[in-house]
Amino acid sequence: MAADRIGEAVKSTVQAVQKELSGQGGEKGTQALADPRQVAAILDGWPEKPADVARKMLREYGPPNEAIETQLIWHANGPWKRTIVYRDEVPHNFPKPHTDLLEQFIDYRVPVGRLDDLAAYDGSLVPERTKGRSRLAATWKT
Repeated sequence: MAADRIGEAVKSTVQAVQKELSGQGGEKGTQALADPRQVAAILDGWPEKPADVARKMLREYGPPNEAIETQLIWHANGPWKRTIVYRDEVPHNFPKPHTDLLEQFIDYRVPVGRLDDLAAYDGSLVPERTKGRSRLAATWKT
């Protein structure tokens, strides 16, 4: 029974790696663009700081691919795999008081032996190794 589970896990891992190497795996964001009027209406209800950051992203990357009341999302914008601007700021006190509201992702496989070095460099860089993909998320402080 345990051997069957291990065999299935190995098989699934091999299939996932094959998909990733072929370019068929991973996240596939929508190519559609959000209606600019809808985006403007959403931002009218946001606090000042997140709305300002969102407007900077709009100037840089154009309309987002997805827009909901709490976030704007761009897929494959510039060097980024994905960019998310959040309406609600998340307060943090380390290394000094700040809030997070912008998250940007790149595809980058962080070697296991370097994870501690990455955390020591910047705790806001988050490798997403357990999600079955190699993605590095950076949450920008404001």
